Amino acid sequence: KAEDVAIGDYIGSAAANTLLFGVFTLINNGEVVTGKSFFIPWLFIVVAMMAFFFMTRGKSDLTRKEGLMLVGLYAVFVASEVTSL
Repeated sequence: KAEDVAIGDYIGSAAANTLLFGVFTLINNGEVVTGKSFFIPWLFIVVAMMAFFFMTRGKSDLTRKEGLMLVGLYAVFVASEVTSL
């Protein structure tokens, strides 16, 4: 029951993703081209970050229900990306 591990994993994942996006941008000569609108993924990112903030505000852990809600939000995001191909 290490509650701090979940928060650390989430923050570590965000830091790793930022680093990887930067590296991939440099590999691609500083230009990233997307084939479709960036608005929907951006909207999911904003909603997920706000949900995470409100779920962890005032405490340092996520309940099982909150975790399932975030995983569900991720599943909806993946489904929206797959269906938009």
